[in-house]
Amino acid sequence: MEEKRSFPSAFLGMLKGTIKPIEYVENGRRSSWFSAFLVILIISLLVPFITVFLPLNNLYGNGRLAEKVDDKLPDFVLTEQGFSCIGANTWTDDSGLYFSIDTKVNMVDEDTIQDIVSSGNYNTIVVVARKNIFLYSVDYNDGEAVYIEWSEIYEGLKNTTGYTSYSKSQILSGLKKWDTPVIVIIYAIVALITFVIYYVVVLCWGMLGLAFNNKKTAGLTFGELCKMAVYIRAPWYIIRKLLGYFVFYNAGTMLWILAFIIIAIYMYAAISSYTKKLQDDEGMREHMQRIQDYTADTTQ
Repeated sequence: MEEKRSFPSAFLGMLKGTIKPIEYVENGRRSSWFSAFLVILIISLLVPFITVFLPLNNLYGNGRLAEKVDDKLPDFVLTEQGFSCIGANTWTDDSGLYFSIDTKVNMVDEDTIQDIVSSGNYNTIVVVARKNIFLYSVDYNDGEAVYIEWSEIYEGLKNTTGYTSYSKSQILSGLKKWDTPVIVIIYAIVALITFVIYYVVVLCWGMLGLAFNNKKTAGLTFGELCKMAVYIRAPWYIIRKLLGYFVFYNAGTMLWILAFIIIAIYMYAAISSYTKKLQDDEGMREHMQRIQDYTADTTQ
């Protein structure tokens, strides 16, 4: 009975397989599904950690998101009396946007809107005052203007959160508290999705391996072919993902096709090498049998 391969031996076989493809067949035949799933788990944790967690954490974790918001967001307070924001600002752009905020103005009225409309050709108008907000867009609400009362927003937030006032400092405090946990949750979700997709793709490679297996009459099972695919695909999956993230940003399809070709070649080469080994072993057994028969005949 052939000796089973432990995870360290299977991992070493995966590395050796890049030079000697028959090692992938030995991994498929002699390693356990536990070792294969452990490889998938490592990949599912490693690749998203490098491409998702680290970039997000460097940009937004450990209070960095709060710092970015603090730089961009002016001080404000929302209470039962209305909305108050330091400073008055107006923005316009070439797309037809007009945005104005001035909480020293108590209410947005029709005269204010008429003055804005007559001053330019705007597709979208947003005006924020202390007591209300005016919204207009040709693409929203069939082009009908909308007035939103800050009191309605305040009551909705109060009923949801229980707070009696809302300010920039509260937002910054919440961001500092939750930025890293949210990033960890995103990372965990991506890792789980990566694990599932990797396993499903391995099953697809197993079916392709069956075609090679039948052509070469290698006698490998579907499970063995799937375990082979885990190890064949692992290094090239990691390389493809890292190259796509760090080097070839817009070449995802090209890298996918290249990786597909390489993996298919390795699988075919591994099965071919194994079939040749079986044929050589069978030929050797036949040769030894002939020698034994000849020896038996001459000694009689």
